[in-house]
Formats: sequence, structure tokens, C-alpha cells
Amino acid sequence: MRHLTIAALLAATGTLGSPAGAGDRPLQLAMKIEVSAAGSGSGLQLPPSDAPVGAAASPVSAAGSIGTASPVGAAGSAAAPAVDADPAETATTTTPAPVEPPVRKLVIVGWGGGYGKAMRRGILDPYQQNARTKIEVIEAPADGGLPPASVAWDVAEVSAADAKRACEAGQIARLDRLPLAPGAYGTTPDQDFIDGSLGACAVGSFAWSSLLLIDPRQFRKGQPETLADVFDGRRFKQKRAFARSPRYLLEMALMADGVAPDQVYGELSTRVGVRRAFKKLDGIRKWIVWSDKSEVALNRLIKGEAAIATAFSGRAFYALASELRPYQMMWDGQIYDMSVWVISNTTGAEALAEDFVTFATRADRLAAVSRWFPYGPVRLSALELVGKHQTLDVSLSPYLATTPANMTRALAFNELFWRHYEAPLKDSLEAWIDGKDPLPPEPPVRGHQARTD
Repeated sequence: MRHLTIAALLAATGTLGSPAGAGDRPLQLAMKIEVSAAGSGSGLQLPPSDAPVGAAASPVSAAGSIGTASPVGAAGSAAAPAVDADPAETATTTTPAPVEPPVRKLVIVGWGGGYGKAMRRGILDPYQQNARTKIEVIEAPADGGLPPASVAWDVAEVSAADAKRACEAGQIARLDRLPLAPGAYGTTPDQDFIDGSLGACAVGSFAWSSLLLIDPRQFRKGQPETLADVFDGRRFKQKRAFARSPRYLLEMALMADGVAPDQVYGELSTRVGVRRAFKKLDGIRKWIVWSDKSEVALNRLIKGEAAIATAFSGRAFYALASELRPYQMMWDGQIYDMSVWVISNTTGAEALAEDFVTFATRADRLAAVSRWFPYGPVRLSALELVGKHQTLDVSLSPYLATTPANMTRALAFNELFWRHYEAPLKDSLEAWIDGKDPLPPEPPVRGHQARTD
């Protein structure tokens, strides 16, 4: 309680009840204002009529009267009873701000370039806004695998082969019970995701492919329509720009020779299958222009140095749609690979990481990314939502690896096969290019194998 004393000089008239003998002396009234720090109102107190001027006034009574003095009103009439202060004048006027939930954090291993920007627009930024989560992106290692053990991360987008290997090694969490969003028309996730895109520790994201790009302007009597046509050197004598690598090339050679896609890697793991692939290449040997990388092969096509070139689907799309070139993508025998989402088994934000993966693999989010970068979403329901490219007036369905019409003779790339066989098959290719036997002689059979054969 604080006390403030105010001395007021009032001109005395006879009607104010001046003390006897006051004459024309001004009447001095002592007033004390009590201000409650608790906001219960303020009271104005006058000293009792028999108290000397300046004496302490009696406290305010419970009924709100002011001491024992007669209240003074205007023109000498009795004043109205004291009224407590309006509570609105003393109550606090500041409404407590709502408590915002804390901003959470996720560390995501992702990719750069155009695909990384599309992922940011279609998935990462929307999730940050909806879930009040700060996302920190660290770039994937050059080999596309998981970061080293010294790097802390929560969620990563890796190849299906990397996910399978990490799952078997116990490096990532199991996701086979993750509650994924259902597909269109009430389909379950198992029905909506393409084959191979759901694993014990992984949920599929996007697919891209290695295929052939053809310049129809260089063919006067009809262009190649199938993979078998491309490997027919008698009918089509135009140059083929191929990357100097056994990957993709040997698979295409076997499919061009009639091997079903689901039997390619089994065939290629045998000496008979390898010889069959190189025999198919013999028919177009003199029409091949070798390039160190797939990008170089595509540049040879752009420069007119070849009529056919190996290319990756994303880059091939931009050569057609963005650079306005009249090329055609051959989807017969396309070899596609997939990226998948995985969660670290050491993450401290498991529930948040699972929520992100569920969000990132919704059909609408996959379609949003594809509109910016033409990789094929691995959910069939997402394909229906893609529509046109975000900036180019081009319908994307014909250019996506996972469009059903493009998957009729597609081969799922087997990265584990190439990790085991790439070195010897690379030697075989170099030997074939040099005109030598692509396979070394078989070692002689010895020991018990010789006796049982």
C-alpha cells in the first residue's frame, strides 16, 4: 500500500461549516490517497471533523465511507456515497501470449542440383511449415551411400541397393510397419507402390532410368522402334554414341537378343550369357562411337555426331522439352533405378523421422516434386496427379520412368550385381573393344571336381 498526502486550499464560505473563529481564513483540508498495489481500487479519505489540520485520516471502512467527516458535495450538498473504482481500470489488460510448441530439428541426407531443388519445393519446405520443424540438409557422399558413422543424421534418401545392404547390416531402422497413406480408390500401399519400392527398412521415392535417345532426322527410311532395332547393324547403319562402360550396355544387348528382363542378370552372371551379350554387340561394332560418360554421349547426339545415344531420363527430358530438340526417348528395355527413404537406427527423433517419411511419400508430395524435376514417382496414385511441368507447358506422363506404358519391358537395375561383377566385365569390354576375346580361358578343372564331372 502506498500513501500520497495532498494539501488543498479552498476558498471558505459560510456554507462549508468552517470551524468557529475561522473568519475569512481559507480552509485547509488534508487528503490522503491510498493506492492498492493489488489493484483493489483506491479510496479518498478526509480527516475527522475534530482532528487538527494535517492529522492522519481514519482508514476507509468496509462499507466504503470515508472516515467520520461529512462528505462535501458540490454547492455544499451531501455527496453521494463513495464508489469503488472500476475493476477494468485496475485489472491487467495484457492477455498472455499462447505458448508456441518448440521448433524441432531433422537432419536429412539428400541430393543437390535440380533434383535437390525440386525436393526442397515439393517436400522439405512444406513439411517445415506444417510441422514446425527445422530441416538441415547434408549432401550425400559421392558414392550415394550413407554418411560415415561420425556424422549424425536422422533421415536419408539413398538407392534401393544401399538401403538393402544397410538394413542387413543393422545400420537403419525397420519401416515395414510404418503407417503409409493409402493410394487412390482405396488401394493399400502394397498395391499402390511399384514392385521393389517397399522394403523392410525403406520406403520408395522416385525412379529414373538409363535409356536410348534417338534423333529421327538422321533416318530416312524409318527409325528404330525397339531395342532389337538399335542392335540391328544391317538395317540401321547410323552412329550410336555409347558410354564406355559395361553397365546398362550389356543388359540392353541381352534384351535386344530376346532375353526377358527378369532373366537378364541371371544370364549375365554366366560365361555363356556374357558371350551372348558381346556377340550381339558384334553386329554394330563399327557403328559405335565411345564416350567416357553418358553426358558426353548425349552431347555427341546434340552435335550431330551420332543418331542414337545412351542417356539418363532426366537429362534426356530437358534435351527434348527445354532445348526444343526433336529427339525421341526409347522406353523399350529401359533400365530403371530407385531412391528410397531410410531412417537412422541412432536417431534421437524417431517419431518425427517416421512422420516425415510418411509425409514425403504421400502421392501429392511425390507429384509436386515430379512437376519440377521429371523423375517417376513410385506410387501409381501420384502419377495421376503430376500433370504438366511446373514451368514448361509439357505434359509429363510420357517422360516419366514409372508411367505404366513405359514399364512394359523395363528392367530394374541390380546394383549389387554390378558391385560384384563390374571389374571383370569392364575388363571384358576393354578386351572386346581392342578386338580380343572378351573372356579369359576358363581355369582347368582340378581335384574332386575333375573326378565327378
